[in-house]
Amino acid sequence: MDRLKAYMAAEWKKICALEPGERPGYIWMYYKLWIIAIVVIVGFAVTMTWHAVTTPSETWFFACFANVTEDLGEGSDLYDGFAAYAGYDLTRGQLQFEDSIYCNPATSSTTGSAYYEQMIAYLDGGTLDVLVMNTDDLLAVGESGRLMSLSDERVSALLETYSDRILTVEADLEGDGTLTEVPVGIDLSGSLLEEYYGGDCALGISANAPHIDQIDLFLRYLFSR
Repeated sequence: MDRLKAYMAAEWKKICALEPGERPGYIWMYYKLWIIAIVVIVGFAVTMTWHAVTTPSETWFFACFANVTEDLGEGSDLYDGFAAYAGYDLTRGQLQFEDSIYCNPATSSTTGSAYYEQMIAYLDGGTLDVLVMNTDDLLAVGESGRLMSLSDERVSALLETYSDRILTVEADLEGDGTLTEVPVGIDLSGSLLEEYYGGDCALGISANAPHIDQIDLFLRYLFSR
């Protein structure tokens, strides 16, 4: 510490001894790396602070639309339409629409697929509310146990409301080899999403969905046309 103080004192004397017009060039020549590093650190700190202050911390709802080619994220008609329909204040909370997942668990290997792993991370991580895919792919995910049974008391009202649209998979619930039909999906044909999936799409609820109370609202929006 004493050596640093002595060095800084000596440098300060050198700078003070220079003509005023020579000082900027000297400082830049010998201290430009320090100056650049300080500017970067300060800029990073300001950026992170700005994001922390301006980004809403609460999430209203999170939906994943797998295997779509059109932009359904922030700013899309679907995004803005649901935000308005639900009455979300997007200055206070976030509406998340993920539309960059591409995988076909029903027809192709998912080994090494970064998209599939990302989707599973959403499902297992307790951040995703609903998953929308082509019917066969959604049912393949449902067979893994990652989709909530619609007979669960938390969403059982949907089982009655959409009784003519329910999709099921067979699962060994007791672990004894006996297969039981489990309702895991809702057919979305005729909904606002039909055009993006060529008429074949279905919705499943994540087994770890954090915003279950918003799912009925989302479905009502999809069938509001």
